[in-house]
Amino acid sequence: MNTREEPTKSFSIRIEVSLLDALRQVAKQHNRSMHGEILTAIREHIKKSRDRNTASRDQERTDYTTETHPQAKESQVATQGL
Repeated sequence: MNTREEPTKSFSIRIEVSLLDALRQVAKQHNRSMHGEILTAIREHIKKSRDRNTASRDQERTDYTTETHPQAKESQVATQGL
């Protein structure tokens, strides 16, 4: 966690009772409060989403480069063979 506290905001959500019960169980398994479990889940989801988006953009760049510059594809194949 940051040594410097980040500003926070509060908001309410509506949640199905079954999902709330499942959240309570998972939080207990992880020795967290429900609040802590929700924040952890949101942070992990955002990180995974950003990682996927970065990987997707990198792949798009590679695809574009190899389509528009055939010599780049040859170079890529040569380095993968090492």
